[in-house]
Amino acid sequence: FADAIIGVLLVGLLPTSAVATTGLSFTVTISGAGMTAGGTALPVTVSALMDGEAYPAYIGTVTFTSSDPLATNLNGGLPVDYTFTVGDGNDNGAHVFDAPGVKFETAGDQFVDVADTLDPTNLSESTHVTVTHGALASFASIAPPDATIAAGASDAYTVMGLDTYGNTWDATSTTDFSVGAGATCTDNSCTSTTVGGYTVTATDHVNPLVHVSTGLTVT
Repeated sequence: FADAIIGVLLVGLLPTSAVATTGLSFTVTISGAGMTAGGTALPVTVSALMDGEAYPAYIGTVTFTSSDPLATNLNGGLPVDYTFTVGDGNDNGAHVFDAPGVKFETAGDQFVDVADTLDPTNLSESTHVTVTHGALASFASIAPPDATIAAGASDAYTVMGLDTYGNTWDATSTTDFSVGAGATCTDNSCTSTTVGGYTVTATDHVNPLVHVSTGLTVT
């Protein structure tokens, strides 16, 4: 009986936010929300609410999940679990995560969810971000591959860019096309009036080390 009384007293001494999460939610704001390139670190502000009102006494622990499967707290894409603090110079219900914050990698509409670790299914969704591809790392493909055209005809080429996160996009407009002697390329269209075999090379405007080639046969 004495142990039961002590247990009740101890529970009564625990901070409310560490015992109950009923009515708890968060506002989650990603700075610069709108459009950003994959791999960009974005600060995120998490503010605790209790029944819709600011909750400066919150001292629970928050955990992050993401719509982007490549953004995790293991690779620096999400903040690790964090326990809020109260008092002068502390969180008092709001904390900015900016080292590095949130870092999406997959192109598309992305967001994060935040929850208290005591109730991980009660998620609060952040503002959304449109993620575009990151910097060009290589070309995924050139099309058409190994084409054959009649002398005097032409073929229009397209290239797909690839970033370090696996995103692909049409990179034709930012690519220079060239072909060997006896043939010419105008923009992405290559032609020759001379029968023979040629090599069409696509080279990135910015980084000439990024290129891809394919054969062209003129008959």
